Amino acid sequence: MLGIPTTDRDQFRVWASGILGFQGSARPTAEAVFHAQDCVREARAYFRELFKERARQKGDDLISGLVAAEEKGDPFQVLIATLLSAQTKDAVTLDASMRLFRRAPTPETMARLSVSTLERLIYPVSFYRNKARHVKEASRQIMSRFGGTVPTTMSDQLTLPGVGRKTANLTLIVAYQSASNICVDTHVHRISNRFGWVTTRTPEQTEQALYAVAPRRWWALINSYLVTWGQNICRPVYPKCTACAIEPICPRIGVTQVGKS
Repeated sequence: MLGIPTTDRDQFRVWASGILGFQGSARPTAEAVFHAQDCVREARAYFRELFKERARQKGDDLISGLVAAEEKGDPFQVLIATLLSAQTKDAVTLDASMRLFRRAPTPETMARLSVSTLERLIYPVSFYRNKARHVKEASRQIMSRFGGTVPTTMSDQLTLPGVGRKTANLTLIVAYQSASNICVDTHVHRISNRFGWVTTRTPEQTEQALYAVAPRRWWALINSYLVTWGQNICRPVYPKCTACAIEPICPRIGVTQVGKS
């Protein structure tokens, strides 16, 4: 899926083993730490070159898709991909988004597709029937109300079908480079409460509370940092606290049982 050449995969496994082995150990040895640092440094250098290569010659893989998305910075595609991502695994969202945008990359071409065609293109994202209707209607309204351009304000984006605060915030951050928004999903909401940064019941409440307590320079980055952490370490059930770098200082509010590292 990543598009790593077959000849490089053995080396990739060495790096992955070194990094994951270190993260999964409660008390790593000094040798393991140094090995993991070497693996991270080598892997970063490798991926920098791989991204450059995919920028020159794109394929049908994840890295090519990421490069294309970064080059375009297309607010419409960011908005629609985020809409599709709700309660859906990242890999499924990526595959569905790439299929969809190959067929209809703009709101004009998207609005022309039938709901049944959209359903077929985005399946198996969760709630794909509802999302197909939202994608079509949002595309139509972007054309009719906003001249074919995704609006640049939260208030206008929230008037589009299927668009909530998470989708709007992420679109403003990623596509419009806003530094004045915080994108809060279930991971950010959960971890912020576990840390004791906020005491809230909903992601919407967490977003507003974080504006008051988080340094502004971190607002746009909070989501990208905490989502991956929440998926792999600070999980909803049985979090891997013993494998967490900040375990000694984390208050673990609300955590009653931890998982195995």
